[in-house]
Amino acid sequence: MGLHFSNFGAWLGEQVGIHKASITIHRYLSFFLDIEKAVAGNS
Repeated sequence: MGLHFSNFGAWLGEQVGIHKASITIHRYLSFFLDIEKAVAGNS
């Protein structure tokens, strides 16, 4: 899941610029962590 988060951050940086992406991406961290927990729980 870390790779997906990294790819998302890179994509977001290309879309809105690195400064805004760095401010925005924090909102999505818990989303990616929740997905990672759900996937790990289903293994």
